[in-house]
Amino acid sequence: MNKKELKTVLVSTNTSYRFSNLENDQMAGFLRNNGYSIDLYYAHGRDMEDKLNNLPLKYDLYYFSLSFKNYRQCIELSKLIKMNTQAIIVYGGKFSTRYYYDLFNMTKSVDYIIIGDCDYPFQTIIDHIVDGTPTHCSVASINNHKDVEPYHNGKIEYFPAYDYYENDIVKRNVRKEYCIQSKNNVCMGKCVFCTEQKGEPIFKSVQHIVDEIAYVANRFGIKKFFFTDDNLFDPNTNLAKERIKALCLKIQETKLNLVFKCYIKAFTFRDTIEDRELLKLMSNVGFKTIFVGIESGNQEDLDFYNKFTTVEDNYMILSLLNEYGIVPQIGFININPYTTMGKLRKNYEFLTKIGMDNLFMYVCSYMRVYKATPVYHKMIKDGLLITAEWDYFDDQGLYRFVDRQVEEIFNFIKKFMYDRVRNLDYEMDWLLYFYEECFKLNPIAHNFKENLLEIRSAQLERIKNFFYILMVEGNISKAQDNVEEFLKSFEHEQGYLEKIHKDLVNIYVNAPLYC
Repeated sequence: MNKKELKTVLVSTNTSYRFSNLENDQMAGFLRNNGYSIDLYYAHGRDMEDKLNNLPLKYDLYYFSLSFKNYRQCIELSKLIKMNTQAIIVYGGKFSTRYYYDLFNMTKSVDYIIIGDCDYPFQTIIDHIVDGTPTHCSVASINNHKDVEPYHNGKIEYFPAYDYYENDIVKRNVRKEYCIQSKNNVCMGKCVFCTEQKGEPIFKSVQHIVDEIAYVANRFGIKKFFFTDDNLFDPNTNLAKERIKALCLKIQETKLNLVFKCYIKAFTFRDTIEDRELLKLMSNVGFKTIFVGIESGNQEDLDFYNKFTTVEDNYMILSLLNEYGIVPQIGFININPYTTMGKLRKNYEFLTKIGMDNLFMYVCSYMRVYKATPVYHKMIKDGLLITAEWDYFDDQGLYRFVDRQVEEIFNFIKKFMYDRVRNLDYEMDWLLYFYEECFKLNPIAHNFKENLLEIRSAQLERIKNFFYILMVEGNISKAQDNVEEFLKSFEHEQGYLEKIHKDLVNIYVNAPLYC
């Protein structure tokens, strides 16, 4: 058997058809370029029973990229493979890197786990199977998972495999978001809740990034590109801003009519002439949505999270983005185990001052605690963790609160509001940023703006009134009397918002590819 004869597949279990699997696509591109035969299998958007029934069992080697959301599914799929074949199974990804020792204790259905970046180490696994050469030192096995070191890829300028788009129709591709990274997959932050891989950034050239964008847009008709770097502006220097300026100018030269999304820090931009010019350029090029890790509206929690920002920074960055027609999406933790009523009131004040009309931020944005993070260790010390250790590998872990009243409010939200809010298909926050994207692609979308803003204003007023009762007055009894009417008011608007969304989608998909 040679490396082309070994039947190898990289399996993806994403929940939405709109996204491919960046890690698997990158690895397939790397391996195919080096002469290896690699298949990609996408079990996207299916329930677990469907995934189990349809998983192909014809391969010699399977690779799964694990995350907090899919690791339980990947273990079940691995069990199925082992029950029916003699195949070898490999896990990779950030989750596997952080919890590889635990994974070997969880399941006997995995043979190898890669620590760190996976492309070259996975190649050494294939070589080991084919001709017996040693695997890379980042590859842990059942028999040896103590003496391993994470691998950090220094060579990242290769193009991914495009199977996910080549094997689909144009009508579906045009609604997909293409995920891309400007650097290696590391985070330079120090947040106490962070589970990301740390390390020094290695950057792709601006030309390489633009070449990839232009190819994908022209070949598949994709209009939206999502830079999934933890911070597009790492390492937060003036040189980083010059680099993104050069990127935007190169994109502008292509004359492509596209929209972009990225992540930044709350302190990325200041109220300076240079930063304003860059924001204007980014907006003109198509950055219409930027995700900002705001996390809190009170300084105590910002300090606790190690955000190295202030509440004033948070207000300023959101104001700057809005000024240049960029809709900010925010990461926010409204409630954590150390939240007091005073902190909760400050968070409510912040959210309502910035006009946050996304119910998710008030209802679903509580801290998820993951094993081995700094906050996890602190909560062990403080005796706040109350469920089994395994629950802290995803968002199943529960905890006590230091403030009894906050705990009662949290329990009320979870019991009466959480599921219904999560089941809302349409909410104004993302409808408004989708509107901005559509407007950039085709100005005819402007006809929807006034109507959207009217709905948003009415929703925001209801949000302010209800959560004032719950989070400022702390009156759970009164909130319970009003919660049904409050939630139904949003549920009843779903049909109308769905119609607006469909009309905007029509504008989006029919927008010209070139300016």
